[in-house]
Amino acid sequence: MDSVRTPYLLWLGGVFDEGSLLTQPSISPAANRWQAGLIYGLSHHHIRVRSVGHLPEATWPKGRLKISSRTARLASGSEGELIGYPNIPRIRTWFLAERYKRLVDRTIRRLGMPAGLISYNAYAYNVAAARLAQKKYDLPWVCVVADVPESGSELRLHDRALRKADGRVYLSWSRMQNSEMGPNIHLDGTADGIKIDRPKLAESRTRDIHAQSKTILFTGAMNKWAGVDYLVSAFSTLDRTDIRLQLCGPGEPTAETRQTIASDRRIEFLGLVSEARLRELSFAADVFANPRPSHIPGNESNFPSKILEYLTYGKPIISTITPGISPEYQNILIHVTEETDAGLSEAISRAVDLSPEEQEAIYCHSSSLIEGSKTRESQAGRLIEWMKSELGINL
Repeated sequence: MDSVRTPYLLWLGGVFDEGSLLTQPSISPAANRWQAGLIYGLSHHHIRVRSVGHLPEATWPKGRLKISSRTARLASGSEGELIGYPNIPRIRTWFLAERYKRLVDRTIRRLGMPAGLISYNAYAYNVAAARLAQKKYDLPWVCVVADVPESGSELRLHDRALRKADGRVYLSWSRMQNSEMGPNIHLDGTADGIKIDRPKLAESRTRDIHAQSKTILFTGAMNKWAGVDYLVSAFSTLDRTDIRLQLCGPGEPTAETRQTIASDRRIEFLGLVSEARLRELSFAADVFANPRPSHIPGNESNFPSKILEYLTYGKPIISTITPGISPEYQNILIHVTEETDAGLSEAISRAVDLSPEEQEAIYCHSSSLIEGSKTRESQAGRLIEWMKSELGINL
């Protein structure tokens, strides 16, 4: 058996490097960032994490027929293994479940008994491995609840599996509040601290006074859940030439939205960009947008993690208020009070027209929240204390 510094945690979920994010569109940047942030925070508290994961892919024939374990790479500094698999309906889930169980067994034989096991979501394959760890090794299983089926038999199967976990970590405030299970903890995400200090922000505001236009930045998936179609539709109704809109993230907007973008010179679609380019865009932006519609099924169980990333720049954030957002954000966000084109365009105008004093207040609130309770280290510390006190995990 390898000599290993204890304690360590087994993590069921893939955490990928930037090269994989840019070349594999099936990887969710938000899910990747959430997991990577928390694992980094745990390492700060001297908790080693060993992961078992696989590259997600739409089932063949929409996706590739076979996924190699070498198609993607783990994030730099990560420990763990990726699973290759036949991407054939029905066979895929069974195959992944068997491989996850085998790798959990093998990791424990090599490294010794972990303090516990954490799975990212309750998928059939990682539930099978988590249940094996519970039954065979008496390991406590903590399930991170990020994505939840909308309804029907899939939701019932999901909740049945979730009840078997020893504890649950909820990203969504409403899911946490409405859960009939326990013990639970609400942990919506992590941030790597405020990225822009007061002098730099003051300098950028001085430039803004003389600038001919202000920029709104949207980062996220180009799908209906993230609200990019809603944002573009609302922005196109604004009769202002002093505002620009930049969009970046994985996927493609709908054909109608692409047509609107092509016909409006104020809108720029950048696609998926590197982390370095994303930081450049974020530093340069004046306002951020989170237009996630609250009426779309699935959004009630989701915390839009882009909010935490936006907050690290200390700038105004336009946002719809979906049930997954906790009350602690209410006084920082610029609310879309009515989810119509007129309601969102009004919020956009309100945000870009804020006075320097109002912008300074937003910076102070953002800095206080991030540095006070949302850093990777502080969120990992909360999770560790909860696992110790509620689950008796020895860390």
